[in-house]
Amino acid sequence: ELSRFDDNAPDSTEEVNEYNKRTSLLIEKKFTGNQSLNFNEEFFRFNEELNNYLSPFDEIIKEAQHDERFTASGEDRVFIRNSKRIKRLALKISRLPGKAANIPRKVFKKEPKPLKVWHHFIPFKNLSILYLRDKLSVSLIEIVEDADLNMSSAYLKIRELDERVNKIFTKNPEQDNNTSVEEINYKEELEIIEKSLIELKSKLEEKSGIKTGEIFIEYENVYIKAGTVEEPGRRFNSQKVKKADENLNNNYKEIQKGWMNAFFSLFEDWRLNKELYILCGSSLEVYSNIKEESEERIIKKILPELKNISILLENIKNEINEFSGSSSELLSLLYKKKDKISGRLSGKIIPAVNEIILAQNIPELAGDIEINIERMVQNLSTQRAFIKQNTYTRKVKTSEIDYISPKEIISFSGLTKFSKSIQHIKNNIIREIQKVQSSILDIDQISDFNLDTAISMFKSEERAGEDPLDIAAEGINRAIGKTNEVEKILLSINNEIKETVGAEIKDFNDDLINLTKTENILEIKIRIAKDKALQRTTKFKEESIIWFKKVIPVIASSYKKGHKTYSEFYRNLRKQMGLAPKAATISSEISDFLADTQSAVSKLPVVYRRLFEIEALKDERFFEGREAELEKLNMAYEHWKKGGYAPVAVVGEKGSGATTLLNFFESGLEKKYNILRTEIINAIYKQGELKNFLADLFKIDSAGSMTELINYLNNLPFKQIVVIENIQHLFLRKVNGFECLKALFELISKTQKNIFWITSASLYSWEYLNKTLNISDYFGYVVRLKSMEDEQMIKVILKRHKISGYNLNFKPSKEEEISKSYKKISEEKKQDYLSKQYFSDLNKFAKSNISLALLFWLRSTKEVSGDTITIGSLRDIDFSFLSSLETSKVFTLHALVVHDGLTIESFSIINNLPGAQSRLMLFVLLDDGVIIQKHGLYKINPLLYRQAVNLLQTKNIIH
Repeated sequence: ELSRFDDNAPDSTEEVNEYNKRTSLLIEKKFTGNQSLNFNEEFFRFNEELNNYLSPFDEIIKEAQHDERFTASGEDRVFIRNSKRIKRLALKISRLPGKAANIPRKVFKKEPKPLKVWHHFIPFKNLSILYLRDKLSVSLIEIVEDADLNMSSAYLKIRELDERVNKIFTKNPEQDNNTSVEEINYKEELEIIEKSLIELKSKLEEKSGIKTGEIFIEYENVYIKAGTVEEPGRRFNSQKVKKADENLNNNYKEIQKGWMNAFFSLFEDWRLNKELYILCGSSLEVYSNIKEESEERIIKKILPELKNISILLENIKNEINEFSGSSSELLSLLYKKKDKISGRLSGKIIPAVNEIILAQNIPELAGDIEINIERMVQNLSTQRAFIKQNTYTRKVKTSEIDYISPKEIISFSGLTKFSKSIQHIKNNIIREIQKVQSSILDIDQISDFNLDTAISMFKSEERAGEDPLDIAAEGINRAIGKTNEVEKILLSINNEIKETVGAEIKDFNDDLINLTKTENILEIKIRIAKDKALQRTTKFKEESIIWFKKVIPVIASSYKKGHKTYSEFYRNLRKQMGLAPKAATISSEISDFLADTQSAVSKLPVVYRRLFEIEALKDERFFEGREAELEKLNMAYEHWKKGGYAPVAVVGEKGSGATTLLNFFESGLEKKYNILRTEIINAIYKQGELKNFLADLFKIDSAGSMTELINYLNNLPFKQIVVIENIQHLFLRKVNGFECLKALFELISKTQKNIFWITSASLYSWEYLNKTLNISDYFGYVVRLKSMEDEQMIKVILKRHKISGYNLNFKPSKEEEISKSYKKISEEKKQDYLSKQYFSDLNKFAKSNISLALLFWLRSTKEVSGDTITIGSLRDIDFSFLSSLETSKVFTLHALVVHDGLTIESFSIINNLPGAQSRLMLFVLLDDGVIIQKHGLYKINPLLYRQAVNLLQTKNIIH
């Protein structure tokens, strides 16, 4: 068997697993149980041969007693010496008649008759059985124990050698493990062990010969005494022989039970270690295969395809950089390159790259290693024995043996941690692959948009000192940089599989190797017991948490209501007593922030400004999150075509994307209908102004009366679609201030068969008109622009930013810079943390208002350095001064929100104030930056729009 251990000793990591599997089978075959046999069962052949040998022996042999049986010796006990004296006297007495009879014979010179001889009856067969089987066997048990001890020591030496062999090959999987076993003189040490066993065999043979000789001498001595007073025959009766045989078997079985337990525990421990080393080797094999597969998929398949993108972009960049022609030739070149990007890059190369990335299924590599190792763990044994003292060169009591489940131990200790780590790596790879695919899709968008921007700059009013050639070259260069980033990400993924997964495999294998130490197994066994005990309380904890989650919000809500009531009472009381604090003023910092917005935005690159222009979208690439509203518009349109009542009102907060929604709805309409579309910019609250507005819309000389206009529109030989945006400018909040709106509603209701009417209104104007005029009753469909999810708002921003090709760097707020919790965050995680914080704050400001989100994003830009744009924190802006505005100013804000902007004249009318006073009230807010002037209307500064709305809602002025 030792020679079989010696065969094909491993000399590389590729062979060590096969070595362990081969030697494991050998160990498994050697010792699989701890059931001991009695002597007769263990040495059945010996007993069989002995019985055959003793069967012809006589039961009793009669022999004359030797003179020594009558002569006392110094070794005899007192009783025996006295007995021999009596025997000798009795013998003499018994011989007196013979001696007397021999006297005459001596006289007559005749041969004297032999004197009387005493005989003893020897129980020969039982005596032989007792000595040649039982006594001899008992004396040889000591030799068997000696053999067991030496065999145990030999097994331990082989196991220790086996452990050393394995530890050579359980290094870091990233390192070269081709280490020869010759470093530990594997064969030489096995030969030494084998030689010691051969010497042991000779020693045991010699010792057994001595023991056998001693038993035969004792057997001979007893033989000549058997049946005498020294060795009475009753000592050799059948009962005594049977009893001796039982004692032999019981003693042997008890002794061997201890040694069988020792061998069983030793081999169980060894088998467990073998399982662990086989699992180590198998995990390294799986890792090696995964590593090679990663190299194959990423380095050999994906990167060459990615290189095609770089080659094409480099060629375009070189052509642009080398251009030296006229403006018209440059414009022609830019168009050609735009077509090339659209045709070859977008149409062929990028789809091919994405297809090859998808086909490689990189995340499955990490998943495969987890699945394979979990499967191997599931195939481990469910029970192995061990002893706490871990000493096997002694007899072991059954009570010392404990049992563990290797599968449970490894699942609890190493596998759980390994699976979590691999899952984290897999999720990270999935995120990185998604980033790769997203970035690849951005490459052509970056190139295309920058070329498109350069082309658009040939319009003289848009050039503003920028060179289209530089814009185009910079855009292509950023696209090349994005391609290089993608390559770096792919290489980092390959490196993560190689190094990070390799490190996890090493940690997992280290955990397995630690389990080869009994004390570690005991520790984990205790931990498992504790874990199972804790699991019994999990359900109770979960139920308690659920209960608290239900109860705490109720308590919190009650507290908030009570606190609000108390706070309002307290504030009113202080106000009545003249103790209320004076209203805060706008700080110069906030005023500068509000005033400098335009200048700050103008410093941004032209491509970035163009991407974040606050205007209605026509480019489908940026359209996000209005699918439900678009579907409702189409439903109204289909209903109108079938003759139903279907005038539509699109209602949303100013800047929430109503015009964009109408743009995309219009682009999807059939071409058979004439589409008239207009926007009410200035306030119209006189019927004459409304008639002029409608005459311009329908391209007629004069609208005449509303009845004439209605008849005219109903008698047209064709149907048409009319879109009027911002109908909130058709009323003033005063007596008879709704006549224009009512006239429009009459026109809509009486011409809706021939015209598909679509209007839009700002949210807070609509809510006011709904309460005063029940405006909803005039429309068949009201399409409300719902609040966008936070993730959708983030997509709106990042989708535009990604097309710019710039990298992002988020800057912490002043508060965060000194925060201990922020300082504790690792550098690589700080950007992720700041990004989440920024978008959380942005969503609080913007909610579903896309225009506000874009404006705050642009205003947050601190600097542009190379290909990186730094975004400052929104937390450094304090808008709390709004809550301290005077009541008159608050109601001014309310009027501006409800009317979506007012002129000085209209402001004077609705407030019944002189023009000079109205002008002063508006100019104070204008000077502070709270409001702005646009198209002759005074509007709330977009940067304060959300805070103004929140203030009005808090004061219960709007809902």
